[in-house]
Amino acid sequence: MKSWVVATGQRWKLIGFYALMLVSVSSFVLLILAVNDHAIARPFGEVRAGLMLMASGAAAMVWLCWSVRCHQCDGRPAWYLVRTAPISRWYIALVTSPKCPACGYEPRPEGDHQT
Repeated sequence: MKSWVVATGQRWKLIGFYALMLVSVSSFVLLILAVNDHAIARPFGEVRAGLMLMASGAAAMVWLCWSVRCHQCDGRPAWYLVRTAPISRWYIALVTSPKCPACGYEPRPEGDHQT
C-alpha cells in the first residue's frame, strides 16, 4: 500500500524538503570548518555559515509544513503532525501513513472506482 503522500502525488514536495535539508547539512559542515579556521571555509566565515544553516533549515521546515496539502480537507498534514505528534514520530507518521494524518482521508487506489 502506498503512503498518503505518494498516493496524492506529493512525493516531489518531500524531495524538495530533502534538497533543502542537504543544503542545511552542508551549511553545518561549513560552519564546523569555519569555527576550526579551515582554509576552505575562510571565505564564508562563521557568521555567514551560521546564517546559511539557520536559513536553509527554516526554509526546509516551512516548505514541508506549508506545501504538503490534503485535497479533501484542505489542511496541512505536515504542520498538523509537527504540532501534535511526538518529536521523534511526526516525520515517520507523515511519510508512512496511508491516510491524511489531519482528517483521515484515504485516497482510493487507481482502478478502484465505484460505479
